Amino acid sequence: MKVAIAGGGKLGLTITEALLETGTEVTLIDLNSELLEKVSNQADLLTVNVSGLDTGALKDLPIDDYDYFVATTGNDEKNMLSCAFAKKLGCPNVIARVRDPEHVHHVDFIKESMGIDYIVNPDMSIATEIYRYLVEKYNLSNGCLAIGNTTIIQFNANRMPELINQPIRRMPAILGNKLVVALSRNGKIMIPTGDTVIMEDDDLYVLGEKEPILR
Repeated sequence: MKVAIAGGGKLGLTITEALLETGTEVTLIDLNSELLEKVSNQADLLTVNVSGLDTGALKDLPIDDYDYFVATTGNDEKNMLSCAFAKKLGCPNVIARVRDPEHVHHVDFIKESMGIDYIVNPDMSIATEIYRYLVEKYNLSNGCLAIGNTTIIQFNANRMPELINQPIRRMPAILGNKLVVALSRNGKIMIPTGDTVIMEDDDLYVLGEKEPILR
């Protein structure tokens, strides 16, 4: 199987490593030449120092000889557009990483109009799994759940008044590199969207790396 991955960030490299372990032929596409050189020195794969939007480079691969094209850059629009190009050029399966909550409500339309086979949102997938856990357990016994280097803490919004009446999209500016994956309101647990506004007495479930989140 042959897979082309556009985007050498954390997700792109994680997918690359996992595929190489299975013997998959991988091509990594990225604009960062130093990154590509480092990766190629550590693993047996083809690297291409261009943008995933470079249709000429996609033709030269050739992309229609690949089984999958996966776009994992940090830019949703770039991922969707590069997937549309790869599909148009003959790649049978294209997958786009899309994180913006604004796009989540239009997944089916985006897939149909742009010819994208799969749209993945890692943050939403994690939140969904955590939601399932919380539905079963409802409360964390001691307000904290640690899994490896990742921790979920539960606390009432009243402990941080600056959160109240703020939409979820504002949380990175207040909480830093942490993700509000669920909240409990009036006895009901829900997965928030970017437009969800935190209210008084909401119980928040926040995901982050173990050391920073426990400080």
